[in-house]
Amino acid sequence: MKFLILNFKAETPAKRSWMVLYIKVRFENNKSYSYFCEYDVKVGDKVFVPGKMAGQPGEVIDVSDSCPSGRAAAYTLYVEKAFNVTEVSLDDDLDF
Repeated sequence: MKFLILNFKAETPAKRSWMVLYIKVRFENNKSYSYFCEYDVKVGDKVFVPGKMAGQPGEVIDVSDSCPSGRAAAYTLYVEKAFNVTEVSLDDDLDF
């Protein structure tokens, strides 16, 4: 009897949230930026944003419900797409 264990991450589109979150996103180039987010996301989820990081997936590394004020808020962009990431594990009992 052999066991096959598959672990992978599943991505599903995130639902719109009733409140705007302020999130920090890290990209593949190891830089992180802050964005407003109208989606229900958590740390580890994937987002796509406008601007110079457009087209590159980013990982949410911090979520806050308190938003910046003043100049920081004026230059902050909104997330365009968001995906909830969940880890899935499949265990199969295989007979060879």
